[in-house]
Amino acid sequence: MNGAAAEPLRFRIEPTEQDWIAANWLILRYRWRPSVSLPYLVAGCVAIGLMSAARGVFAYGWSTPWTLYNFAWGAGYGALVFAAMIIVMVVLLPRGVRRRYAEARKLSSGADVVIDSKGVSYDMAYAQLALTWDQLKCWYENARTLIMAVNAGQTLLLPKSQLDPATIDAVRHHLINANVKRGLT
Repeated sequence: MNGAAAEPLRFRIEPTEQDWIAANWLILRYRWRPSVSLPYLVAGCVAIGLMSAARGVFAYGWSTPWTLYNFAWGAGYGALVFAAMIIVMVVLLPRGVRRRYAEARKLSSGADVVIDSKGVSYDMAYAQLALTWDQLKCWYENARTLIMAVNAGQTLLLPKSQLDPATIDAVRHHLINANVKRGLT
């Protein structure tokens, strides 16, 4: 492994539509993990509950049972809206990825990738990208893909089905050695 890590890794990837869908599911899971989404859910439900309770107090005056009822109704409504948003995202995600994939066939043309101790470079038909390891925000993976995030909107995708396990292990080795933060696994 040490000898292999010293030499640059060179390979070509051609992500498929299914690779992009798997990557987007992973990104969605990472962004909506409970430690991130739960505080927003609670804050949103409390805010809607307070607005509902305040509306009742201003319209009908103070009554503890009705104020609590209005708060609970508003908070429950907020949770229902939040759940509906997640369901809509889950249902529409594959369709949206397929549409973007079809519109941007350049993404499907693949990339020549070089990974070494300094960083990673992608040479694609429409652009070239070279990043040092410290320019990567984090990385995460699932059974199908390894994703390196440059920022919240830009990610680099390595489909595991197109690479041998030793190459994936070497990429992980570089990421760990460079202290790139590991995200969702």
